[in-house]
Amino acid sequence: MAKRILQNLQEVDMLFACFHNSLIANPTSQSEIPTIQILSGADYAENMVSNAAGIGSGWAGASAGAAIGTAIFPGLGTIIDGLIGGIDGGIGASSASRKVTSIFRRKR
Repeated sequence: MAKRILQNLQEVDMLFACFHNSLIANPTSQSEIPTIQILSGADYAENMVSNAAGIGSGWAGASAGAAIGTAIFPGLGTIIDGLIGGIDGGIGASSASRKVTSIFRRKR
């Protein structure tokens, strides 16, 4: 019975492959039971805001870093400063948005 349930879950997993990371975690062996993570609306919104802020700010930081790097040392400076700006912008905005959303969640 457990084997059939696992097969059914794997079939469902193939159908919803685009949502795989947030819904179903693959078991590492056949004996493990897959888990389903259900997010509340507030958790989902917090994740979406954090991801959007991180991606947008990462691109903005990479662009600004590349522009500064090009002005200082064209070529290599563009690549290095673009990477640094993208990483800093993405991580900074993502963590800042999580802090802001957690403040709003506490006020409710």
